[in-house]
Amino acid sequence: MIDQIEKENCFGCGACSQACPKGIISMNPDFEGFLYPEIANNEDVCIQCGKCLKVCTAANKPLLYESAKGIHYNSLCKLSSRQKSASGGAFLGLATYVIKELKGVVFGAAFDQDQIVRHISVNNIKDLVKLQNSKYVQSEIGNTYKEVEQVLKRRSNVLFSGTPCQISGLKLYLRKDYCNLITVDIVCHGVPSSKLLDYHIKNIVNNKENIKNISFRRKHSFFPSVSSFLFSIKKKRGIQLARNYHQDQYFHLFLLGLSFRYACYSCPFAQINRIGDFTIGDCDSRREYPGFHLNESTSIILINNKKAQDIWNGGANKYFEYIPLDIEREQQCNKQLSIPSSKPVDRDSILKKVFSMSKLDYLRYVPQQSIMDYFKLRISLIIPPIFKHVILIFKRK
Repeated sequence: MIDQIEKENCFGCGACSQACPKGIISMNPDFEGFLYPEIANNEDVCIQCGKCLKVCTAANKPLLYESAKGIHYNSLCKLSSRQKSASGGAFLGLATYVIKELKGVVFGAAFDQDQIVRHISVNNIKDLVKLQNSKYVQSEIGNTYKEVEQVLKRRSNVLFSGTPCQISGLKLYLRKDYCNLITVDIVCHGVPSSKLLDYHIKNIVNNKENIKNISFRRKHSFFPSVSSFLFSIKKKRGIQLARNYHQDQYFHLFLLGLSFRYACYSCPFAQINRIGDFTIGDCDSRREYPGFHLNESTSIILINNKKAQDIWNGGANKYFEYIPLDIEREQQCNKQLSIPSSKPVDRDSILKKVFSMSKLDYLRYVPQQSIMDYFKLRISLIIPPIFKHVILIFKRK
């Protein structure tokens, strides 16, 4: 049964829990906060049907599309609401098409009222903002796969966006190919746990209930710009908290690959062949295209199969400006399209140390943000990008 799967190979997608006909598999956190399946103590309840293993990504070799032979674009969503997206709004454009043109339902990751990232469904344009912007944490799937199946059986169109392992979990759970299901996988570097994010928030904010929203990426509010890696917390009352990635403990652990789930370090999806109909992510090679929105963050859109190509040509493309992408160059700039993140030798010991730190020690774990740093950051968020560009030119002179 599912307890045969080694911890290092489990992706925590939750497909086994949702597939169990007796409902005796629960997803429970380990010390680091990552969810793993556990079978109820009463072994007599298990009927040995094996459904949990049939839907397990670790036990079944994923069937990937030969995306290297597909169509690849560097893109920018035409919708003004892309300013709420991490880069070029690839998800926003595709999701808008599905809701507006296909009258469908979109599933993606969103923060709930407790600041836990969970997969939810959205069926109107207004609520898409909840699913926009990158969330550098593993989302909790809950019963989402069951919900997707119910919507598909009503013959409604569904767009499901998630990490490749979550897409794999969904496909294995469904056990059949639905023509009305559109899957969008994201280029993923690895996922930290919700426990680590919660621990981080509690250490840097006195009152968690005062949080209005959290973001990991930031663009200028009124001008087209390249997004910054910025951990920010907007409060219901009081001054907004904003920290550059090199002065934020959570980002520090993430960017060094110290906070990922074990399975991320041997991820079979970190390659050019993909699990989703579409693949989206930051265009890391965007500077190779100086004539295409150089001062804005753009997104890659990989069209991995005929279904995706038909959707794109059928009207999804009208929500984008786009040019051909040199996929080999993008692979050179974005290693996750070739290989998974490497596991640092001291990963386990550092995470254990971090979770046992006092609040003061945790705050000192990375160089602290000075008052001057804070005001520089606040000013940089106000200055229009074009002025920043002029300032940089004068600095070089």
